[in-house]
Amino acid sequence: MVYSALRALFDRVCSALLAIFDTVYSALHAVFDTVYSAVYSALRAVFGMVYSALPALFDTVYSALPAVFDTVYSALPAVFLELCQKQLS
Repeated sequence: MVYSALRALFDRVCSALLAIFDTVYSALHAVFDTVYSAVYSALRAVFGMVYSALPALFDTVYSALPAVFDTVYSALPAVFLELCQKQLS
């Protein structure tokens, strides 16, 4: 009689713990799915914006390169002259 009462109590406690575990697991799973979907969507949007902006960025850099090279090329004689004057003095 004591054994069957303890067995029934143990079964109820285990059933209650299992129900709590199932509820917590389901809630955590739902939260994880929501967070995962939100993070995935945000990252996809950011990478999409970056990916769509890259051609314009490359065009800007590519079109600016001749001016940069011209500036550097035109400044070279003055730089060399300055270096030579410092070397001679």
